[in-house]
Amino acid sequence: MILLNYFTKSSSSNILFASFQRIFLIAFLFLSGCASVPLVPISTASSSINQPVITQYQLAGRVSVAQGDNGYFGNLLWKRNADKHEIEILSPLGQVIARLYKNNGNYTLTTADQRVLQSTNSEQLMRDALGFALPVAGLEHWVLGRASPNTTYDAKKSADGRIATLVQDGWDIVYAEYIQPTNAAAGVGVPKKITLHRADLTIKLVMDSWAVGQPTQ
Repeated sequence: MILLNYFTKSSSSNILFASFQRIFLIAFLFLSGCASVPLVPISTASSSINQPVITQYQLAGRVSVAQGDNGYFGNLLWKRNADKHEIEILSPLGQVIARLYKNNGNYTLTTADQRVLQSTNSEQLMRDALGFALPVAGLEHWVLGRASPNTTYDAKKSADGRIATLVQDGWDIVYAEYIQPTNAAAGVGVPKKITLHRADLTIKLVMDSWAVGQPTQ
């Protein structure tokens, strides 16, 4: 049994951040695992990626973060309807640590102690609130197995046309597994396991459930 401390305020910066006990080995072992697949490079045109654009979805999963000597572990709930997003970061016992809303490029984050932070920069907002940068702006595309259309990238895909590795916005991203989501058309796959790495920060996501709305190409 892993005992976890929840997010606390920093006495020096008054910023809410995670102070979970180190759980790198156990968390990463259960989050890791990637089958070997033949990879081929793809161009930076998003149309070269065999993934539909999905603008309505709900996913629930687990998140594990390692940064330097610090480790964080919890749950994730993400709801999207067009350009409106609601993201909840929860403790393993279900306590809401932070709730992030996005509407037309503006982000509002509410912390567990009801502080409200606003910004157009999602990474900085998450860093200020949680102590690590969760790249929400990129993740809204990456979580679907697509590159963001806003910046250049390098990627390789597997034989089925889905992204296997992606480098974008300074992040190295590896897709270990795809699954068929609830309510999706036949052949539509979404990521189940994703690993993101930048500098000393590694984020691992496992999506336990997916439900999507009507996709468009």
